[in-house]
Amino acid sequence: MLSIFFTQTFILLHECGHQNFFNTLALNLAFGNLFGFLTMIPFYSWQQMRNLPQRWTGWRDKDPTTEKTVEPSKSPIMRIVVNIAWPLFIPVFYLSYKLSNYWNIGKIKRYLKLQRFRNSLLSISIYLTLYLLVFFFFWNFISVHLLPAFLLSLIWKELIILTQHSDVEIPISNGSYVRPVA
Repeated sequence: MLSIFFTQTFILLHECGHQNFFNTLALNLAFGNLFGFLTMIPFYSWQQMRNLPQRWTGWRDKDPTTEKTVEPSKSPIMRIVVNIAWPLFIPVFYLSYKLSNYWNIGKIKRYLKLQRFRNSLLSISIYLTLYLLVFFFFWNFISVHLLPAFLLSLIWKELIILTQHSDVEIPISNGSYVRPVA
């Protein structure tokens, strides 16, 4: 049941990020950060990076969250990792998506204006500090009660992400001028 809750926290983060969960911005921000903490995704950087692909949805190489999927099978090492991870239920797709888009400071810096980048950096720093404190003081409780459920939730999230994003034709602009989605 707890793994389902952790899975739901990402869905709630998503709704708060689009200002759909509460009527006020303040409540969406407060709970978005709470759900971000629980799902281990910095809410501010998720919001900022998530707004970028909305503009470039449908163009794999223009969308910052899918730019690395243009030629995914080119790396033989990646194919080996995926072929081992998939039957073992190791959520490499979800983890790489999360880490490369919402925790990747270099990528965030490339796409955001300076002030938004600084805010993202501050948000990530606060999250990391809180995680260190919580893990330091409550590691026994976390490792026994929360970690197994959280790891199982990563598998559920992997299945959700893949079913929502597979078998969808996403063209590649190949450097050509294309119009963003309005």
